[in-house]
Amino acid sequence: MSFRNKNILIISPSPWDVSFPARQHYARELAKSGAFVYYLNPPSKADSKIELSENLWVVDYKLNGGFMGLFKLSEANLSEKINKLIDKKIDIIWSFDCNRFRDLNMFGSDSYKIYTKEEWNSDHASEIEIANSSDIVLCLSEPLKKQLGEVRSKKILFEHALGNVFVEAGFRKKDIMANTQFASGRIRCGYLGNMQNKHIDTAIFETIIRENPMVEFHIVGPFVKESNLAGSGNKTWEDPFVEFLMSAANVRMYGSLMTVRTAEILQTMDMFLICYETEKNADIVANPQKLIEYLSVGNVIVSSLLLDHSANSDLVLMSKQNKELPALFKQAQKEILHYNTDELRKKRVAFALDHTYEKQLQKLEKIVSENDRRNQ
Repeated sequence: MSFRNKNILIISPSPWDVSFPARQHYARELAKSGAFVYYLNPPSKADSKIELSENLWVVDYKLNGGFMGLFKLSEANLSEKINKLIDKKIDIIWSFDCNRFRDLNMFGSDSYKIYTKEEWNSDHASEIEIANSSDIVLCLSEPLKKQLGEVRSKKILFEHALGNVFVEAGFRKKDIMANTQFASGRIRCGYLGNMQNKHIDTAIFETIIRENPMVEFHIVGPFVKESNLAGSGNKTWEDPFVEFLMSAANVRMYGSLMTVRTAEILQTMDMFLICYETEKNADIVANPQKLIEYLSVGNVIVSSLLLDHSANSDLVLMSKQNKELPALFKQAQKEILHYNTDELRKKRVAFALDHTYEKQLQKLEKIVSENDRRNQ
C-alpha cells in the first residue's frame, strides 16, 4: 500500500513539541511523501485543527462536552468529535499511545490500524486491547514483542529510525572537523542520553572513565535531576554519579542540545559508549535509540549487552557481562585504528542509512500491503 494521498491519523501520547520524538519525524516524512497527516495531541483545553506545514495538521480536543462542559465525553464520543474536526475519511490510524482509545475501530472500522509499542509497560491491559484492535503491531525490540504477549494482530520487529540531521551531518563531516578544536593525542568518546536514567551502570561507567585518563568523554544529554529535554539551565544536580562526571578532568558535559548540534558533535568522535546495567535490565535496554545514531558516524561502539544486536559483532563491540566492559573499552581505545578501518566504518554507516525515516516508511508500506486483511 502506498501512503501517498492517504489520510493518516497519528495518535500521540505527548503533544507536538521541540523534543521531536520519532512519531513527529514520521509525521513530517509522511507529509513530505504526499500523505495527509493529522497529528492528534493528548487532551487539551480547546478543539482545533491547525495546519503546521503542507499536508500536516496538529489536532487538539477537550475532554468535556454538553452544557457548560459539565460531563466527560466517552472514548466513542471523543472519536466522533475528532473525526468531525478532521472532516476527512481516515485511511490509516497509527497509534503510539498505549492508553488512549482502546478500540481503534471507533475511528473507522475499514481504516488500516497500526499500533507501535515503544516502551516497556508493566501494566498493559489497555495496550492489549489496542493491539487486538490493530491490524499490525510494530515493536522496537524483540523483548518488547515478547512482553506484549499473545494478541490477535501480527507483531513485527520495526527498529528505530535515523533522523535526517544525522545523515546530513555525515555529509558535512570535513567542515565540522575543520571547525572543532582537538587535544593532541587524545581519543574522543561520545555518549548520548539522560544521565539520570536509572538503567545506567554508573559504577562501570565511572571505572571506565577513571581507567582511561587520556580519553576525552563527551556527554550530551540532560543531567539535572528530574530535568526534561528542554532543560532548566543545568545549574544544580543531586546525584553522586553526576557530581563525579562534573569533577572529572577528562569529561565534558554538554547538557541538552538541539539535535543538529548533537549530530555535529557525534561526527567528531573516535568511539562511542553504551553502558547499561544489563544483569537486571537486559530486556528493557535491548535496542536503544542512540545506537542507530552512533552507527551513522561509523566509528567503533563499545557496549554492554544489547539483546537485539548480540550477533552483530561487526557493528558493535559488545560485552556479555558488564564486568568485562572496562577491559573491552581499554582494548578498543588501544586498537582504535583496527576497529575503525574503512571496511568496518562503511558497514556501520550502511546499516544506519538503511534505517532512515524514509527507508523505514518504505518498509512499512510493504508490511502493510502484505498484511492487509481487506485484500485477502
